[in-house]
Amino acid sequence: MTADETTSTDTDQLGAEPGKASAEAKGGPRLVPNAWWKVGAGLAASLLGAVLCTLFLLAFLRARPMDLVGHTELLAGVIEDVLITNHVPARAIRRRAVQSRADASASWLGFAFDVAVPPEVNVAGLTKVLRKELARRQVTLVETPEADGACMLVLVMAEREFARVRLTPSARHAGDAPAVAGEPGAAGAPEQTATPDEETPKTEGAPEEKTAVPRAAIILDDGGYGGPVTEAVLQLPPVLTLAILPNTAHATETATRAAALGFEVILHMPLENSADSQPFKGELATTMDEAAMAALTEDALRQIPNAVGVNYHRGTKFAADTDAMQRFLGVLKGKPLYFVDSRTSAASVAYDTAQAMGIRSAVRDVFLDPEVDEAMIRNQFQELIAVAQAQGNAVGIGHFKSDTVAILAEMLSSFEKAGVALVHASEMVQ
Repeated sequence: MTADETTSTDTDQLGAEPGKASAEAKGGPRLVPNAWWKVGAGLAASLLGAVLCTLFLLAFLRARPMDLVGHTELLAGVIEDVLITNHVPARAIRRRAVQSRADASASWLGFAFDVAVPPEVNVAGLTKVLRKELARRQVTLVETPEADGACMLVLVMAEREFARVRLTPSARHAGDAPAVAGEPGAAGAPEQTATPDEETPKTEGAPEEKTAVPRAAIILDDGGYGGPVTEAVLQLPPVLTLAILPNTAHATETATRAAALGFEVILHMPLENSADSQPFKGELATTMDEAAMAALTEDALRQIPNAVGVNYHRGTKFAADTDAMQRFLGVLKGKPLYFVDSRTSAASVAYDTAQAMGIRSAVRDVFLDPEVDEAMIRNQFQELIAVAQAQGNAVGIGHFKSDTVAILAEMLSSFEKAGVALVHASEMVQ
């Protein structure tokens, strides 16, 4: 080794970190003292961050009010369906108010119903059925009798009142009324028996009472798509009313063929729904003015020749808005068209608004196919017969669906056997 080499080697060793030379001399790797604690600290920090994010998210969700609007609207529909299923006519169910309500943790709708219960329906039994059905949906029913014989039902969900239903027994016939003290039949009053000569004379010129034949109108919605279902519908007896959707591929063709066969044809006008991410083509929105509604309605009517009336497609939001309904019905007023409230929501004000505006109108009593279930659809047709027998007139709405059409074809004879006449919807309006 030369002197220069010796000097260079000594200098390198003198400038090296302590222990480095010996480690390299042994051929081992260079170690970083206590490196594990840095990894542990990083993992702990990440875990703490995840926990804090979760806590913040939970706090945000707790602070954010729950949206129960749709759920309470659904429950209002359940109330209405239970009443109708138990032979309370749809016309006897009146919604007095719908209010938006909220507290610190939720928002919901508040409903108020006035129900005229027919004499043949037991109020106590009806209350029991409502209580049982709503209990399955975690709703508490509080019953409060009132002085006039009515019964107020207060419905509470998660400690929030969302509906009041006032059940009022309908007036009984005079012969069924309780006797009044001092009148014949009252306790302590002398019995009086009328003789033939003492019978109450008939009013001269008064028409003799006749037993009216119960009637039912069946409307089939959503026509206009063509295909085998449409062909099956057009093979049925033309006592039906067909509601045709505008802006469908076979709207005009279906309407024209149906009218030629003797069916009654109406426009099935699309109205804004409560939760619509994709509005139907030509749909009326609550924000439109009357001119915009008129333009779309006129266009729809041009597509449905021979239309004599109008009902609506979806429309849960629109039909609950009195101002919007007034603008739409203002377009129809003065035309030779009647209106049927499809009542797709218990919150609908459509029928009451039409009546207030002097428009000939009717309201749906029974949905014939709320689900694709053959047993249920048959039951709903039987319910339509029962409602017609109970109140004299009934309107049922179904759809251009294969199951519905097949069951309808089978059950036409059931209406005849029950003594219920099938008529067009135009005969139901008033």
